[in-house]
Amino acid sequence: MAVELRGLQITDWLQMMATMAEASGAVQLATQQQRANVEQAMVAIEGIAQGSRSVAATAQEIALAASHQGDLSTDIAWSGERSAQGQTGEAHGGA
Repeated sequence: MAVELRGLQITDWLQMMATMAEASGAVQLATQQQRANVEQAMVAIEGIAQGSRSVAATAQEIALAASHQGDLSTDIAWSGERSAQGQTGEAHGGA
């Protein structure tokens, strides 16, 4: 009887060890998948960061171009105003 009981205990223990090994394998696979997912997320985040830097650089270039365009517009307006004043002065001086 004791031998049979010990045999059942060993069988139960072996089944428990097999279940633990299976669970351990599943945990290892899940850990590997999680690592791969983290690496993919890091690559995606770096891509987003690079895109953001590119957008920021483009925005700075646009702002600089707009500033230059504003300066040119001001120069043209002053030039036109001076030209108009010169023509008005000539008309008054000649009369």
